Amino acid sequence: MTQQFANKPTAAFALSLVAGILGLILGIILLLAGLAFANIPGISAYYGYTPVMMIWAGVGVWELVVGAIVLAGAAKIHSSPADHRKWGIIVLIFSCLGGNIFGIIGGALALAWHPMPFAPAPPPYGAPYAQAPTQMITRICPQCGRVVPENIKFCPNCGKEMI
Repeated sequence: MTQQFANKPTAAFALSLVAGILGLILGIILLLAGLAFANIPGISAYYGYTPVMMIWAGVGVWELVVGAIVLAGAAKIHSSPADHRKWGIIVLIFSCLGGNIFGIIGGALALAWHPMPFAPAPPPYGAPYAQAPTQMITRICPQCGRVVPENIKFCPNCGKEMI
């Protein structure tokens, strides 16, 4: 059973989610650009762009991996807030390795988030309280008509024995 909280780390989740999506988009762009320009016959043979473009493709693959890990960390921050520290550290580390400022801020916010447990619900209107106020049980003296506590044997006003 997962622990429920009254709040969730939504800012950390949103920034980490944006970081993961941007990492995936950047990774796809770098990978496709590196692969597309690395095989142009005239440019790659004459200018020597093949190694540079293959490095771009490698960085693109790295960004894809880092973006996927940050995206998974964002999902876990949102789905299990009790583990916010663990997933915040993962998002923070991989955002630093991928160079994504949104992930760095999101991971830091996940680490700084403080959970608020659910407060007990107030009783419904008109419901009896958990501890009812104590009332003193009384009787009326048959001779003088005074109100007398039940545990007294004689009326303190007239002295009549209470039956």
